[in-house]
Amino acid sequence: MGDRSSVRILGWLLSEGRTLHVQAAGALALGRIGGDAAGVVLTDLPADDARSPPARAMAAVALGELLARGGERGLAVIGADLDWHLFTPAIREVLSIL
Repeated sequence: MGDRSSVRILGWLLSEGRTLHVQAAGALALGRIGGDAAGVVLTDLPADDARSPPARAMAAVALGELLARGGERGLAVIGADLDWHLFTPAIREVLSIL
């Protein structure tokens, strides 16, 4: 429904949800809601080693969803002009989703 007041709780569900399904639902909702606040949550999470790998991957996918809503190229923009000398584990994980 696009209610941006739910971004905080959805971010919590994504990073702390007990099941993969709850985390996925939080990520997808954030990507679909969009906006700056959702973007901040989704941008920080993929690089956070303290979070589970599935939560990090889902945040990257949801970030692509958010970018696609704005007419951007989604996750493809991450790999297009990547400086491959800076190929970090977080970047490798995001690109593995593409």
